[in-house]
Amino acid sequence: MLNNFSPVYAWMLTFMVSLIYGYWLIPHLKKKRFGQEIRQDGPQMHMRKKGTLTMGGLIFIVPITLVSLFFLPWNRFFVLFGLVGFGLLGWIDDSLKIKKKNNEGLKPQEKLIGQLILAVAIALIFSWQMPSNTLFILNKNLAIQVMWLKFVVDVLVLISIPNAVNLTDGLDGLASMSSLPVLLSFAILALLLGSPTVLLVSGIAFMALLAFMVFNWHPAKIFMGDTGSLALGGLLGTLAMVLGVELSLLILCGLYVIETLSVIFQVGYFKITKGKRLFLMSPIHHHFELRGWGELKVVIVFSFASLLFAALGLMIFIM
Repeated sequence: MLNNFSPVYAWMLTFMVSLIYGYWLIPHLKKKRFGQEIRQDGPQMHMRKKGTLTMGGLIFIVPITLVSLFFLPWNRFFVLFGLVGFGLLGWIDDSLKIKKKNNEGLKPQEKLIGQLILAVAIALIFSWQMPSNTLFILNKNLAIQVMWLKFVVDVLVLISIPNAVNLTDGLDGLASMSSLPVLLSFAILALLLGSPTVLLVSGIAFMALLAFMVFNWHPAKIFMGDTGSLALGGLLGTLAMVLGVELSLLILCGLYVIETLSVIFQVGYFKITKGKRLFLMSPIHHHFELRGWGELKVVIVFSFASLLFAALGLMIFIM
């Protein structure tokens, strides 16, 4: 069906479906009392957000999946496995938090094992359905073709990107808004590399996230939760696999990389100095909050930084 229609129709349909589904889902989650618990060691100004609905990732996961399944050929359905698989893992995590009425869902080792199983399974399915071993080294003119290396890189990407998006999802609209430039860059790369599948799905995801922001913008009516952040990271990782631009994610997703490194450096510095902190709080968006930045300012500045990273990644790839 990809050859018989303009993807714009699918994108517009996704936006409308996501809005309608969001307006239906939010009252349903309120009845179920699916409220978010707030981490006690987080910024104290966030305590007022306790009880805000979670699992909002369903607002974009469901429309992305349904619209993509309708327009994609069956042998390209695997591009959705990262979205659905990691979204399901996040849903389990969110469900446990709601059941326990605290911010502790799956144990870290349980979550890591689940992510590893999903990553290996998706990488194997990819090598079967689309046996491409092209791995671009940041630029379209520099690539290697080593199947086992691409497999290893794919597994690492599918574990790291969902966790990086999850760490970034700490403020109203931050993960969703900062992901828009990344999805836009994927659409441009899809045009450049001739991948109608990635062009279609990245555009669908862009419009679904745009609709989700109606509900997630400050002050948020609903959070995407681990359901949404892990699913979004899984989708980004899978789309990068199809294009062969896994290594370019280091730049295209530069904001997520910085957020992740801020946590790693904070923990390492704390251990080395026996109690001192490198940042007021990590991930780094909380550091700027505690420095006096308003939540909206942090989201706008960080999202602009994500746009710059995405543009830089594109420039390096194309030059």
